[in-house]
Amino acid sequence: MRSIKVAMVGLPGMLHEILLKVFSNASDIEIVGQFHNFSDLQNAKPLPIVDVVVLNDQDAQLDALSLEFLEHQPRSAVVQISAHGRNNYLVQLLPKRKSLGEVSPRELLTAIRRAIGNRTWSFSQ
Repeated sequence: MRSIKVAMVGLPGMLHEILLKVFSNASDIEIVGQFHNFSDLQNAKPLPIVDVVVLNDQDAQLDALSLEFLEHQPRSAVVQISAHGRNNYLVQLLPKRKSLGEVSPRELLTAIRRAIGNRTWSFSQ
């Protein structure tokens, strides 16, 4: 089984140390880089293959940077961790295709509403 490749970005001291220990003790996690900020990750040469980016959610530009990163690595995920640990988010772009078969107009509307209501990503406010 392939390990999950994690990049740590902009995490403050104690949070960085805690997550470093958590990831280091997990047999299926490989830390592929530790970066001061999101730009350092995006400018890394060569750019590491990343499954998950774990970063501090304090950057005001974070949502735009997360989406930009995911546009280039759409199978990756971004985990936004707050310093106080209360508001954490998983951001993903997951292509998903689900067969609807033959549907009535009502069933079509229900499917659309469910698709919009069940997005797997969210952003901090």
